[in-house]
Amino acid sequence: MQLNVCKGVYVSLNNVDFICAATESRPLKRVIEGRERDEALYKFCNGRAVKSYIFLKSGRVLCSDVTPDTLKKRIEKNMMEKGEAT
Repeated sequence: MQLNVCKGVYVSLNNVDFICAATESRPLKRVIEGRERDEALYKFCNGRAVKSYIFLKSGRVLCSDVTPDTLKKRIEKNMMEKGEAT
């Protein structure tokens, strides 16, 4: 099952560890800065503000301009179409 994280970018839900909102939290900023230093941060915002971070099981992080609520709705819709329970 694929998750559309922004226009034209999909990620397998099997690879997603968790999704969080882009907040001003200092601990989150430290994690993101560390991933950026390690070249494990990928920005898919098309020049827009980051609204969510998608942490992958591989340790990479995807930045998206889509809100976590919208991503959740996309996952639920995808699961309903596949006939899986949420």
